[in-house]
Amino acid sequence: GAMNRNPAICAIRNFDTRFIGFCKVAYGTDSGVSIHGTNAQEAVLMHEAGMTEMDVIVSATVNSADLLDKTSSLGTIEVGKQADIIATDQSPLDNIEALLSVGFVMKGGKVYKQ
Repeated sequence: GAMNRNPAICAIRNFDTRFIGFCKVAYGTDSGVSIHGTNAQEAVLMHEAGMTEMDVIVSATVNSADLLDKTSSLGTIEVGKQADIIATDQSPLDNIEALLSVGFVMKGGKVYKQ
C-alpha cells in the first residue's frame, strides 16, 4: 500500500514512550517538515502518546537546548540566558492544549506578541 505522509500520523507511529526515562526526548520531528505555525500540536500529540505534560515541556526546552549544545544560552529561564519566553492563559502542566493558544511571545528579550 501507499505510505502515509501525514506528519501527525508519522510522528505517532515513530513515537515510543518506552524510551522515556532511558533516553532524552527532544521536541522536533523526524517525519518531515511540518506546516509552519503548527508545531505546538506536537506537544498535544506527545501527551496523547503517553508523555506527561512536564516531560513534553522539558523535551521542548531543556532537552532541545542540550541536543543543540546550547544549554549555556537556552533551555531554562536564568540570568544571562536568552529571554525566549511564551505565556498562555492556562498552565500547560494542567492542560497541554494551552500551548495551542499562546498570548505572549518574547524572543531575545524583545516582545513580539502581547
